[in-house]
Amino acid sequence: MTIRKKVLLGFSLILFLLLLSSAVSLYLMGKMGNEAKEIDVNWLPSVVVLGDLNEDISNVPALISKIGLETDREKIASQEADINALLKEMDQKFKRYEEMISSEEEKQLYADFSQQWGAYLARIPTVLQIARNTDTAKTIEAINSTQAQWDKSKELIIGIVLAFITMRDIKKVTHEIQQSSESVASSSEEIAASIEEIASGSQHPSASVSQVSDMIEQMN
Repeated sequence: MTIRKKVLLGFSLILFLLLLSSAVSLYLMGKMGNEAKEIDVNWLPSVVVLGDLNEDISNVPALISKIGLETDREKIASQEADINALLKEMDQKFKRYEEMISSEEEKQLYADFSQQWGAYLARIPTVLQIARNTDTAKTIEAINSTQAQWDKSKELIIGIVLAFITMRDIKKVTHEIQQSSESVASSSEEIAASIEEIASGSQHPSASVSQVSDMIEQMN
């Protein structure tokens, strides 16, 4: 092989390795982007909404209890409006969370919760009707009669949060992102080293191609 052909082959291979380096980096950065998107678009918003709903569920019986201790009809009407506003806000949060459910297990857990919560909500109008009569004893009795369903709903929503965190192991995802980042740096360094060796003539081009191929297989 003439010197001219060797030079052309060397430059061609260097160009190929540069293109390959860019492709590998884009591939690995794409993996990092997908994993980060899972946290930003699904995992974090779901945890935030579930946390808000857990707090709201705790507030519902507290607001109803205030009505049970109230005898002023105007204040009862105002507090009832607060309860209805809270329930409406919760309904919007439930809809947001439903859009982010991404597994059958999560879907089943939420279905179990929805059944219990729906049964609890169905009894609230009766409790409020009793409260409007300003009979504190009967109102408290009505509130207590819903306690078991509220307890179960609370237990299930906490269960969803815990199961969600278990299913979406955040430490694992962040570890994978870190590994992908390290792979980008490592692959770029190895390809750069191969290009330098080819340019200096210390390594045969075919050996560099073989090394890069092995590196790509390891990343996959």
